Formats: sequence, structure tokens, C-alpha cells
Amino acid sequence: MNTDAKQPLYIPLVLIFIQFLFGFNFITSKYSLMVMDPFGFSCVRFLIAGTSLLVISFFLKKRAYHFHKKHLFLIFLCGFTGVGLGQSLFMWGIKYSGAVNASIVSVSIPLFTLFVSFLRNQITLTQDKIIGIIGAVIGVLILKSESILHWENKSLLGDICLLMACLSLGVFISLSKDLFTDFPVTLGSALIFLVGGLLLIPLGSSYFEINRELLFQFPYLEAFLFSVFGGTLATYFLNNWVVRKVDPLKLSLFIYLQPVVAALFAYFLLGESITLYKIGASVIIFVSVLYSLK
Repeated sequence: MNTDAKQPLYIPLVLIFIQFLFGFNFITSKYSLMVMDPFGFSCVRFLIAGTSLLVISFFLKKRAYHFHKKHLFLIFLCGFTGVGLGQSLFMWGIKYSGAVNASIVSVSIPLFTLFVSFLRNQITLTQDKIIGIIGAVIGVLILKSESILHWENKSLLGDICLLMACLSLGVFISLSKDLFTDFPVTLGSALIFLVGGLLLIPLGSSYFEINRELLFQFPYLEAFLFSVFGGTLATYFLNNWVVRKVDPLKLSLFIYLQPVVAALFAYFLLGESITLYKIGASVIIFVSVLYSLK
């Protein structure tokens, strides 16, 4: 099924807002990971987000939901690919290859989404989309050129885990289109979080460590709460809502704005430097993403 009809203005605005939430989450996650190990953090944040959304969906419930086998199967697959498998592989990749490699490999998420969605006949490739993808990839590579020069050859297995995590997220974005076409977004998102969080428990419990002294100090508690409700619940929920209205490729292309937003937050909040080539790369990314929406 193709969804190339012209979309209202609020759709790209919501997608841009999602990337701002993700970008700010990069900052808050740095503080959260000082308190909790990555595996435990992933497990806890999805379980809390899922439980919260489940409660919200109960109060928003206006009619009886009829679960079909298709919905249950898609919920499990989305929880497995988008949370359980995707997050586990990503965390293993960071553990063995490092954050620098992870930030570079993440460029492949929209490319995997393109591949999977095209195979599943969810998108139509147009010249504008191809030009937009190429431009966005070039912009991201320029923005990450310093990181590329510092590529860490720590572990081939770690790099493979990162690549498979990106493929898993691409599959998740494609499958979520099928699920949320005719299933409530709030309840569906809650169940995906809970399925994924439960799948993460074995790893989360094995590596679970928490610094209780830091957790309740500023800004660690605030950072953790934002990571759960802003960087997880809100971002995934809005993604699942938007994917009903756009094709998976358009949604994934906005991921290329994340390093731009993260760089802005890092500059204003962490005092990190910003250069002309970073500004130029950011402009290329932004223009390319908008061009792909034509």
C-alpha cells in the first residue's frame, strides 16, 4: 500500500518535534546512564512507559477493542523488533564497539526502512525521495566526519550488532504501519512497550546496577524522567500516530534530523563547539529531508 498523497503541514511539524524530543533525549540519557547500566535502563524505561500508556488507554477507551490474531501477531513482532531485539543489539553494539560507531551506523536506519518497505510494497520510489535520501546521507556523513575519522576497530561482532539493530528498527517501522492502520495507537504502543520490556528483562536483570545516591539528585532524576516520558513514551507514541498518515520511508527520513538537533542541544546546554561545516551539513540535511516530502 502506498501513501504518497500530499500531507497536511502539521505532519512534518510533528515529525520535526519528535526529533527534538529524541535530540534532547541524547543529552538526558548521558545523565541517566551515569545512574543505571544501559541494559537495565532500557528495560525499566519501556516497562514504565508501557504501564503508563496502558493506564492512559484505559481512561481514553471509548469502545470495545476487538483483538484479531493479526493484531496480536503484529504487536509481538513490533515489540520484538522495535524494543526487545533492536534495543538489545544496539546496547551490545555500544558495549563492544562504542558510541562513536553506533552514531555512524545509525545512518543506515532509513536505508533499511526503504529496503524493507519497498519489498513489502508500502512505498513508491520517486526521484524526489531518492535525491532527498542521498542528500540527507551526505549531510549526516559530513556532520559525523570527525566521528568517522575516529572509527573504533574494537569489535567486528559489535559493529554487526549495531547494523542488525538498525535493520531491526527498519523492520519495526514497516510493521508498525500495518498495525496502526486499524488499531488504537495508545493501546498498541503500550502493548509494544510491555512486550519489548518483558523481553529485555533477562538482559536487564543480569546487568542491572543502579546508583541510588545519584538517582535522586539534580539533574539525574529529572533526566531519567524525561528519558522515560519524553524520550520514550512521547516519541514512540507520536511515531506510531504519524505512521498511520505517512509511508514508513518519510517517517524514517526525519531520523536524519536527530544529529542536527543533538548538536544544537549540545552547543546550548553542554557548551560543545559548533563549526561552519556542521552548520552547512545541518542545512543540507534539513533541505534534503524537506525535498523528499515533495
